[in-house]
Amino acid sequence: MDPRYWGIVAILVIGVAVIAYGALSDRRATQRQRDALTAPPKRDIPRLSPTSEPPSYLTELQARTKPAGANTDLDAPTRRRLSEAQAAAFSIPSGYPRLSFITDRSTGWFVAEAPIVLICDAEITAIREVLPLMERAKKTGRPLILVAADISEDVVDTFSANSVQGMLRCVPIQLGDPELRAGLASAVGAHQLTVTDLRAGYVPADALGSAETWLCDEDTSWVIQS
Repeated sequence: MDPRYWGIVAILVIGVAVIAYGALSDRRATQRQRDALTAPPKRDIPRLSPTSEPPSYLTELQARTKPAGANTDLDAPTRRRLSEAQAAAFSIPSGYPRLSFITDRSTGWFVAEAPIVLICDAEITAIREVLPLMERAKKTGRPLILVAADISEDVVDTFSANSVQGMLRCVPIQLGDPELRAGLASAVGAHQLTVTDLRAGYVPADALGSAETWLCDEDTSWVIQS
């Protein structure tokens, strides 16, 4: 058989092989591109340093238990001064919602000096609505009094845990009567905010009130001004 025949056959076989390899290579490249487009982006996963402390979390019991050595009790002269000031102080018929807010065991009082007072004309349903204000209070080192028409249990839980653990001296006060809220706003120099304001992060400094001392028990809160 003519050798040229075998040469032509060889060329044809090589050509078919090249075409097949090219098609397979294109197919793999297309698949890689498709996978790259549909796969999640690569991200470095943060890891704890070998020398760092492992994260710890509070149990519900720990959140309701004061740290060892924590003492917020008043001295006798301060108790006498506050007792005498109660008679002339503006008061509202609403106090702390739980005994966990007590800061002075002898009297059963919650006492806060120079607190920030926020008054809301509606129900506070989620902690995120007041979280920015809690952070503001922590940064300034001032206690926080939250007064609202109604306050959800989740918000009360968060305030209680922060107060018990000494993270922030704070107390939520439920006050449904609009006339009493208006009177309180006048007594502490505050403007009532709406839930819409809080959700939008609109909490101007001049809308917040203050007092020389906020004192309350389970039934009553007193605003003591100099």
